[in-house]
Amino acid sequence: MTSYEQIKQIMDQIKAMPDAIAILAKFRSFDTAVETMKRMSFVTVEQEGIVIPKNIHCAVFKTTTGAMVVIGGTLSEHEFVEIFRLCERFGSIDSITGREPSLIKKFERAVGKRVSANQLKTKRAHVIAKWYFVENTERHVRQVVLELPVEAEVPARLKGSLMDTPDLMGALRGVGFAPDVSGALIQTDFVKMAWASFTWFMAGDTPDQKGPFVFCKANNVVDHIRGCRTRVAFSFYRFRTGGLLQIFVRVDSPQVQAQAGYPFITENAHWPENHDTKEVIPALLRRQDLEVCFIADTPAARCQGKFGLRVAIPDNCRAILKKEWEALNEYHFAIPESRRDRRDAFAQFHNENPLEENPVLDPVPSGGADNEVFAEAPQSDSKNAGSLKNHGQAVSSQLTPKTAGTRQEICEYCHGTISSRLQAYVLRGKIACEECDKKLRGPSPT
Repeated sequence: MTSYEQIKQIMDQIKAMPDAIAILAKFRSFDTAVETMKRMSFVTVEQEGIVIPKNIHCAVFKTTTGAMVVIGGTLSEHEFVEIFRLCERFGSIDSITGREPSLIKKFERAVGKRVSANQLKTKRAHVIAKWYFVENTERHVRQVVLELPVEAEVPARLKGSLMDTPDLMGALRGVGFAPDVSGALIQTDFVKMAWASFTWFMAGDTPDQKGPFVFCKANNVVDHIRGCRTRVAFSFYRFRTGGLLQIFVRVDSPQVQAQAGYPFITENAHWPENHDTKEVIPALLRRQDLEVCFIADTPAARCQGKFGLRVAIPDNCRAILKKEWEALNEYHFAIPESRRDRRDAFAQFHNENPLEENPVLDPVPSGGADNEVFAEAPQSDSKNAGSLKNHGQAVSSQLTPKTAGTRQEICEYCHGTISSRLQAYVLRGKIACEECDKKLRGPSPT
């Protein structure tokens, strides 16, 4: 088990305790971390090691830069203050995690607000996301996938209930479309859905307060997905009647998989010519951070904020996101207006990308047939090609965005090659190029 997995395990044990709070701290060396623990008044130092009370969990891990300590539990105010001050004196506090915001505020006051819980959460928001690019030509999709690690957790952006937030409730127009038995699309009610997501702004005076943010509803499973691997996939689809952006949030929770038979996943669709899309997506891609706020129904109220995840988006990743969004708009608006059809694009999406087949693509080493992973990276980094762990994103420096991860289609009518940058159509059960599609389908009714 890796140090990261062990840290997560300890954090999960602490979260399972009533009224628990945990501190994650960094130290310049393993010895410094251990000596700091020995200074705590509630610790007993014995020949075999140190002994701590049953209400507290603690572990020290060696890292490449020193050591990390996870310590927490059902702490008294005195225990928290002592831990906080010793960790701050001999190391640096990376994060404070607690289920109850009121408990964090109580302890924040106890240490005289030298470093507030909110400041600690902001610091932790600068966890830099690992990411990868992948393309699947059969599904007509190009994806930029960001990984949100456990240590990126922050307090829920939504402090109360969604029902009490008029600016967010107003954004739910059009959220949630699903095919009915006839194949037509029907609008669903976000508030009544168990799993769903949408992206919108919040009221505030600063860009950090306003967002936009991704809100993700996780009824009945929100406690199971907390502390699990999370991925957000920006998926750029090029369909025959228009371009479509889907923002997927996927969490790999063993408990949810065992309970439901599939992972937790939500989708959030954006049609390029919608007014809301034109406003929210450029603003989202301009942000340096990506923040997901998880919400769920509680006995007290519906759609209450539970916790969030926030990561810094690397500059090269943000550049590719903007480039893909611009390219999708260029593709979309190049289709004659009379042929653009939102309903047909959604139907094609659901036909080709069913949720049960997992629309969030995994990174594939260079040389794969359907999916290729690449990013624009300096040639000097070629020795780290394909290393998600070491380089921050999966890279294949031998490939370029114009040719990587593509497979040429052949028109079954004129037998010509369909460029990887053009849309392949399905006409009467056969693959067709755009010219043949126009000739055989005839002009669209206006």
